[in-house]
Amino acid sequence: MGTANVRAIKDMGSDINNPYFVHNELKIFTIFDVPHLLKCFRNLFRKYNILLPTVTVATQQQLMQARWSDIKIAYEQDKKNPLIFRSLHKLKDFYLYPVGQTAMKVKVAAQTLSRTVSVYLYNLVQQNILPPRSLATATFIQEMDELFDSLNASARVAPDGKPFKCIVSEESGHTSFWEDAFRRVNQYKFIRSIEIAGTSVSNYSNSSAFAVDIANAVEIGSLQTLSVAYVSGFIIKKLFSNFVCDRCSYILSSDDTEPCNQFISSKEFSNSKNKLFYPSKQFVIAVGIGITVLENKLPIICEKNNLQDVATNLLNQEIDFSFITCEEHFYFLKDFLLKSICRIGIPWYCTRLVRNLRSEASRQMSARTKRKILHK
Repeated sequence: MGTANVRAIKDMGSDINNPYFVHNELKIFTIFDVPHLLKCFRNLFRKYNILLPTVTVATQQQLMQARWSDIKIAYEQDKKNPLIFRSLHKLKDFYLYPVGQTAMKVKVAAQTLSRTVSVYLYNLVQQNILPPRSLATATFIQEMDELFDSLNASARVAPDGKPFKCIVSEESGHTSFWEDAFRRVNQYKFIRSIEIAGTSVSNYSNSSAFAVDIANAVEIGSLQTLSVAYVSGFIIKKLFSNFVCDRCSYILSSDDTEPCNQFISSKEFSNSKNKLFYPSKQFVIAVGIGITVLENKLPIICEKNNLQDVATNLLNQEIDFSFITCEEHFYFLKDFLLKSICRIGIPWYCTRLVRNLRSEASRQMSARTKRKILHK
């Protein structure tokens, strides 16, 4: 989207009202580089609050401002998660303060303005950790995610929950979506944001502290356990892809009314039929305890040659499997759960460890380069 390209498109007759030029009696429609547009929009959002035309709050239409500071608060809240799983695990500190080459990476903007961040903000509002006005930020991010999908997809068939992430056709619904998006974006108003010194996540936190006991946290649907429930649902999905037992399904599954399943319900792709898997409270507790024990023990046992076997034995001593009342499949389900926790927890621990080592190596290299430049 360089200056020369913009000038060339304009010289050929394309503009905002008529985004096309005619060649050999054919209309050639033009569009700027979509990933670059997303980065530009992210940069604007960092500097300005965005007044949206309408946001639905308690069945009422209200004017509200989307704020970059809400994303910062959500990220800081997620970082306080004492469990291994975080809802916004793809975000990093420099995503919120991108500079240099980092600011040029499309994934930094796309992952910050993603459906997952939007859903997490909705859950923070539901639990009174963020004020109702933050619904504007969640709504805005969802709109940007859908708009980016509609302009940056190549699949012939749209995946579940992403109706516009496919090629444009007469049946895809892109035209009506773009008309509505064009109307809404034209109504955006940018207002210079002013950050108040000392503002932090604690200003929006509710009075109830996170329960140390994982069972109590799951029971009340504590924010820190929502992503653990999501991963538990993923384990159940893998289990029932090649296994059928009505009794086991009853024991391990629940519905979207459980407090710990709020995050899964918010990420549901379809309004007419549940397509995600909702774990029972007992199953979420087992996964939460298992992954916490694994996280605490891995620094001690990580050098073992038979690491998964050692980890499995440790987890077997810590997790209460009494909730599995299907005698026929008890040992099968127990073994499957232990292996699943290890196969998810161990690689994730190693990934974070390598990432930290690389960051430390990069800092040391920068320090050596600085000393050379200063002749120290």
